[in-house]
Amino acid sequence: MNSCNFVGRLTKDPEASVTANQKVFCSFSIAVDRGYKGSDGNRVIDFIPCIAWDPTATLITKYFHKGDIA
Repeated sequence: MNSCNFVGRLTKDPEASVTANQKVFCSFSIAVDRGYKGSDGNRVIDFIPCIAWDPTATLITKYFHKGDIA
């Protein structure tokens, strides 16, 4: 299994949802700055989609907001 650690800012407030099997989840994306400028002189930023499940989803929904570093 691969493991990746990204540090970026939330692009919007995460919202919790529930599946048909009553599993809580939240989906959100983070904007990750690569730390250098591209050939056009602008910063290179990647938008990483993420999904959190069960207690982690509840925690993220409760305590994290748009612009927070995640």
